[in-house]
Amino acid sequence: MLYAKQKASDNFEAGISMSLFALELQNGHFDPTKFWDDVIVAGSADDDDQRVAPMGDWEDLTALITRKDHSRRAMGNLSLILGEGLELSVSVFTLVRTANKPPAVKLWKKTNQQVEKPERMTMDEDSATVLMPTDMQKYMEFAGKKIFFKSEEIQAMKHFGSTGIRVIAFKSLDALKEKHHIRPAQFLYPNEGDIRGSTKLFIALLTKCLEKRVMAVCRYSPRENISPKLVGLVPQEEVLGEQGEQLTPAGFHIIFFPFADDFRGNNPAPKNAPVADEAQIAKARELVKKLKFPYSPEDFPNPALHTHLKNIQALALGEEIKTDEDGHRILNDFTDYTEPQTAGIERKVGKLLKEFISLVYPHGYDPEGAHTKKRVYEKKEPVTKRGPAAASQGTGADDIAQAAEAGNLKKYTLPILKEYCKSHKVKVEGSKKDDYIGAIETHLAGND
Repeated sequence: MLYAKQKASDNFEAGISMSLFALELQNGHFDPTKFWDDVIVAGSADDDDQRVAPMGDWEDLTALITRKDHSRRAMGNLSLILGEGLELSVSVFTLVRTANKPPAVKLWKKTNQQVEKPERMTMDEDSATVLMPTDMQKYMEFAGKKIFFKSEEIQAMKHFGSTGIRVIAFKSLDALKEKHHIRPAQFLYPNEGDIRGSTKLFIALLTKCLEKRVMAVCRYSPRENISPKLVGLVPQEEVLGEQGEQLTPAGFHIIFFPFADDFRGNNPAPKNAPVADEAQIAKARELVKKLKFPYSPEDFPNPALHTHLKNIQALALGEEIKTDEDGHRILNDFTDYTEPQTAGIERKVGKLLKEFISLVYPHGYDPEGAHTKKRVYEKKEPVTKRGPAAASQGTGADDIAQAAEAGNLKKYTLPILKEYCKSHKVKVEGSKKDDYIGAIETHLAGND
């Protein structure tokens, strides 16, 4: 026992942490106090984080190890300001975020190493020297004058005040609507490392907000160079599982509120727009009710992301990649659950859909055959554009002859001159307007 405790202490000093993942015994209760408690405490600065309740089966143990492996890291530490002289330290976490494809990088073909991005530099045109940021000035032009700014002044323009979360007011949770959701929420948790006593004050605030069912409306500034946001701190109570494990943590969700300019006005319906009657509305309501089902984002994997990862796996492992006629890769082991289940929809509401179509659309309407036919336009001769001078003088042969005699052929457009040369078989060398004018004048002078 002494050797095990000493070894665990040595591992902890070397940066190696220990966690116990135990399975519940079939004929009794797993008792960690007989051996493991002393070893875990010796190898950890905080034994509460390393003690895990015994799991009932292998699936629970696998899920717990996955949660341990995907530990959440704080985005940053901020101050939650409740009033003048009263603040506490909190950490900001992101519980849910969009899973995107990893960004593409350029690799050197010979060594397969990543190619560094080129560095941009500003050069002086006169001396061809590289200019440092301190050698340049920015300006804005006002009333014909260039107003120059110092770098300190530019930095001050980007400064929106001190960072932190400042409580403005408290509002009932009933005031929170679905239309207020504009982006994924973040999560607040106390941070005892910066300000002692933050956990106790945080728990007191959370308890009162849960009792009174209120949220805190705050001004949120995560960094100095980011414009402040209007947010609401929605309290969440801690939920524990059957084995005492934490399912949902206690804390505040940061809900980002839209500003007044973010709301769009409702466009009024056209005056002659058709209005549905009571029978159509009742049938549509019944149809929507039949098509509802419990939604969970875990039931719909992102097809684009999974296809991308499958392709990377196939290339890394040298697997055979099948392609279709268009050259797109075919993945036989991936099912796209975002595709509509037409067979299930037809089986569930097929009769109801036909009744709805008969109520809304005219008799004999076929949704599959109701495609708009392309209009067939008659082929017309190209219309020659006429300038204002040509429109007033006329484009006949006599009119052009009179214009050539008076030296006014430049008032005619090039298409008219081309048409005259074509009809009178005038040979033109060149394609410019002056070439056509010279050819017409030579032709008319020769006929005289």
